[in-house]
Amino acid sequence: RLNPKITKHEIASEIQREYRMFVSVEACGNAKTKIMKERKASHEEHFNKIWDYQAEIFRTNTGTTMDIETIPGPTVGSKQRFFRLYVCFHAQKETWKTSCRPIMGLDGAFLKWDIKGHLLAAVGRDGDNRIVPIAWAVVEVENDTNWDWFGRHLANDLGLKDGKGYAIL
Repeated sequence: RLNPKITKHEIASEIQREYRMFVSVEACGNAKTKIMKERKASHEEHFNKIWDYQAEIFRTNTGTTMDIETIPGPTVGSKQRFFRLYVCFHAQKETWKTSCRPIMGLDGAFLKWDIKGHLLAAVGRDGDNRIVPIAWAVVEVENDTNWDWFGRHLANDLGLKDGKGYAIL
């Protein structure tokens, strides 16, 4: 799981070195195939629950914004694919509006685990100079199009209109 590009020969060598056991190259190949299938099934299972998560968020957090976008599969009837997700909880936007300075910090970070992508985040500072999270998004690629999409959602949620009187870092 940590190194999906490892070959079956490397797996056999690693087992020989680490545990002083002989395992056939074919057995290592079969084990790797099984793990990769299980990993893919696990991701698909979690992806299928994303709309249940959205429904629960809307049920328990009135006023929260959550937008999920997917890409349709390449053929009719094929599975859709994750594209991007935006979340801004009602309490976070109200906290920023009522107790934070009119300054907002935006930043992006790589997601480096099994599923690659980027996390986009917006934060503010309150009167005690504490960081207040405002909203975040998960996107496939950090580019101008996704930052624009994130910015439009953020401006709409916070009522920034044309942005006058606010500073963005």
